[in-house]
Amino acid sequence: SFFGAAKDLLGISPAWGSLTGVRPSKEGRLLDIGAGTGYFAREMQRRGFAVEAVEVSEDARKVAEKNAGIKEKDISALATFENESFDAITMWHVLEHVYNLADEWQTLRRLLKNDGRLVIAVPNCASLDAKHYREFWAAYDVPRHLWHFNSHTMKLMAEQYGFKIMSIHPMPFDAYYISMLSEKYSGRKPYFLRGMMFGTYSWFKTLCNKKNSSSLIYVMRKL
Repeated sequence: SFFGAAKDLLGISPAWGSLTGVRPSKEGRLLDIGAGTGYFAREMQRRGFAVEAVEVSEDARKVAEKNAGIKEKDISALATFENESFDAITMWHVLEHVYNLADEWQTLRRLLKNDGRLVIAVPNCASLDAKHYREFWAAYDVPRHLWHFNSHTMKLMAEQYGFKIMSIHPMPFDAYYISMLSEKYSGRKPYFLRGMMFGTYSWFKTLCNKKNSSSLIYVMRKL
């Protein structure tokens, strides 16, 4: 979708800043889990990574191959990758959909090189827009979103499974999309205009405190 592609591409700048230091002298190897329609994977490939992309949706895999030229594998391919075979692993708005978090974290630790980087983006349930919209906050997205995270719970979970958070980056533009949907769910019209207004307010507040951001990017390494 348009919004899916936009969210992929808006994440490139902070992600690239966190990944430029992980590539060895030869081509770095990157795994994108939940690669969707493949735009992020294609951009990372263009920037010099050897990319493996996995996606649970067959329809999304077809779109990725047709529109982005990325041949994604089924999510079951994770079991076939060798231990410590990736310099970087990325998950963009995927972890909140995972049924078994323990298995997922153990897989991430198994696949990432000891000096590699793990980049995870998830909605922030302590964000300004989450507090404002409360039960109408679109990023709760029940039942598709099984888990909800803030910076504290992400830190605890990362450490539990042998990772350390090195840096946290905001995704302030997510607030526009989430605010528009939240206004729609709350029945307040015109929801597009109201969402744009609150999204702009949220964006400015995020400049002062990144933990206000609708979504957060966590960059991690192994302990």
